This record gives sequence, C-alpha cells and structure tokens, in this order.
Amino acid sequence: MQSIARNLRRHSIRHFATTRAVPRDAIKTGLVVGMYASHKLFDSAQLPQATQDKILHEAQALGNKADAGSVQMVLSPDLTQHIAVVGLGAEPCTEAVRTAVANGIKQLKAKSVGSISVAPMPSAHAAGEAASLASYSFNRFKTTQKADEELSITSASSLEWNAGRVYADAQNFA
Repeated sequence: MQSIARNLRRHSIRHFATTRAVPRDAIKTGLVVGMYASHKLFDSAQLPQATQDKILHEAQALGNKADAGSVQMVLSPDLTQHIAVVGLGAEPCTEAVRTAVANGIKQLKAKSVGSISVAPMPSAHAAGEAASLASYSFNRFKTTQKADEELSITSASSLEWNAGRVYADAQNFA
C-alpha cells in the first residue's frame, strides 16, 4: 500500500515539475486572478495566452472547482511570477470577491512576495478593500519590532478600487 502511495506522489510531482530549478526566494512578484466555477477566468484579456492556458490546464488537472474563496497557486510559464488563482464561485457577490482576494493576498504574502498585482475583479471596491485588509499587520505596541518587507499591492487604477482601499485604511486606523 505504501509503494502505491509513493508511486502516486512521485508521478504527480514529476508531472508538474519544472525543467529548471528556481529558488523559492527568487520570485518576488505575484498576481491574483479570479476564476469562475465554470473554469473561465474573469477579464483575462490582459494575461498572455500561455499564462491563461497554463492556469486552466493546472486547474483542470488538480480538480480545482473554483469554489468561492478557494486558492490555487501556479507559477507563470516563464517562472518569474507566482499566480494565485482565486475561486469566485458560480455567481460572485461582493463578499465572495472580498474573501477570494484576501485569501490570494495571504497566500502570496506567505511566499514572501514583495509586489502583488490584482487583476480586475467583478467588484473592484470589494477587491481593493480585501487587498488592504489582508496585507495589514498591526505592530504598533509589539516589544520586538521585526523588519517587515514593504508589500506593494497594485491594480488597474479605478475609482472603486481606490474607494475600497480608503475604506480598508479607515478600518485599519480605527
């Protein structure tokens, strides 16, 4: 029984292994992309076709259902960027977008990514709010200050995105 499990693990690792080794700390940029439950990317026009194909191929191979709030990490085809594919569900509401973007930011932050871009989402306001809230860390009264790396989060500049960031900054200030 153990040999079957070992062979399955070895097969799945070999199937998704890259041809060249990339150090974990070498990749410092990330991208959050939304995916519907029907395995369609939301507003994928700005992504290269090779990246779209890789995201869809890995989502289908790993059985990603793109449920609201789910996250799947993918490397870009040129191995220069972490991509967090977040599930938006079948009919994304603002809360689903908020949860999905926050989970994607947290996953990228755990990988020590310094610069994150958020692709357009169904609700830009909820995405901006979630990005700010997920990246916030309250360190004011801690006795040992650890040097946090500055996390830069950007998106296609829109009024709704900026309004969401202002709402989140007000919540963090309060």
